[in-house]
Amino acid sequence: TFQVNMSGQTISANGIHIAGSFQGFNPSSTMMMLSSTPGVYTYTTNIPDGVTIEYKYINGNTFATVEQVPAACGVTDGFGGYNRAATITSDTTLPAYYFGTCATVAPGAISGMVSYDNTAATAMTNTSVSLRSGSTVVATANTGSTGSYTFNNVPNGSYTLSFVTTKPWVGVNATDALRVAQFAAQQVTLSPIRFLAADVNNSNTVNNTDALQISQRTSQQRSSFTAGDWRFENPSITVSNNQVTQNIKALCSGDANGSGTPNLSLREEFTSMDEMGVVRTNNGSYSFNIVSGLETRLGAATVVVRLPEGVVVRNVSSLLASDAVQFTQQGTTLFISWFTLADCQVSAGSPVFRVEAQGEGEGVLMVSSQTELANDWAEPLAQHGLRAPRFVKSSFDGVSVYPNPVRDRALVTSETNISLVEVLDVTGRVLYTTAASSMSVSIDLSAIPAGQYLVRVTTDSGIQTERIVRY
Repeated sequence: TFQVNMSGQTISANGIHIAGSFQGFNPSSTMMMLSSTPGVYTYTTNIPDGVTIEYKYINGNTFATVEQVPAACGVTDGFGGYNRAATITSDTTLPAYYFGTCATVAPGAISGMVSYDNTAATAMTNTSVSLRSGSTVVATANTGSTGSYTFNNVPNGSYTLSFVTTKPWVGVNATDALRVAQFAAQQVTLSPIRFLAADVNNSNTVNNTDALQISQRTSQQRSSFTAGDWRFENPSITVSNNQVTQNIKALCSGDANGSGTPNLSLREEFTSMDEMGVVRTNNGSYSFNIVSGLETRLGAATVVVRLPEGVVVRNVSSLLASDAVQFTQQGTTLFISWFTLADCQVSAGSPVFRVEAQGEGEGVLMVSSQTELANDWAEPLAQHGLRAPRFVKSSFDGVSVYPNPVRDRALVTSETNISLVEVLDVTGRVLYTTAASSMSVSIDLSAIPAGQYLVRVTTDSGIQTERIVRY
């Protein structure tokens, strides 16, 4: 009687067969039947005493699904593989070997789930998993729709796992750089997988160099990390005739706060940034501010904006702290990354960045869905609320009032000398006036109630009126 234990196997719709020297090694003529022992299939036949037979079990009815008999319990089949063998001397019931193994007890197995270390524990689908004994790959598997993987028939021993995924690098920005800087300053702790993700230069330490490199990649100043794009846990696994469950966490390199969601269908959307004031681009070099629309404590900013055609950025600086701003312009897209450990309280209307630029352009800044502000504890804010002026081409010696809306102080600028600035309510009543002899005048509106007003500016070119909102 032949026996094979098919536990842990997906049984073919064509059934379980045996092929051997006793029946001409025909893969489809001899079907085995399920016995009363769960998972065990049997076949009984008459074989003369003293005959040595060779055989294999088949999960189906073709040699395409024949078991791979280990050399340890097989004899060469003449084709680079092995057959099982037995010498029959009396009525014999052969051992119920597990399919493809030399074991009659449950062979070792390693299985588990691979998931991204975010709040949702997103399944890492379509990821290649390699089972390694030392540096040798002994088996490979791909994760399924739930991120699961399985290795069956694993011999006893010690193993590690390695992983390859085609998923894109996601979820990393200036907020992560801030979290890494906080760790370096011993303000926060990192779990083992997040420490691994934070170590982007693969130095086995996490410090401000890693934070800087994360900020540089966020601003497109670098395209890769020494550590690669992905990090996976890599525990040592010991198999001893047992079923081992080993779940694995993964992160993109640099995603120190675990905010990413691995997705092959990333979409970036640009929308118009809220306007505040006007910047005239016809006179060569100029500067403008990117302004906060929120009142918050700010610790990091990732800003991706699309500039009007023709605008070239020369420098970006922080107006909140002395920490350097990383920036790169690619075509019309400007990438900005900045973080600080300093105490930065910002109000609505407070300038965050000063951008120095040149080149004629017209239109508004378009802000990307990748833009994110974070508070001083590296917690992303629900919205960024950033504002910037409209870009206009004009040969008129015009006047601009900035910021707008304004909280306390506004700056009035003109391309010719300003002699008088007046603030009027909607009825025409003058509420504020100041004489000047300059192309730039700061006005204090702190004593005026919130509302809409007119700013009347007298210059050498004439009188111009601008509408302004105080909040």
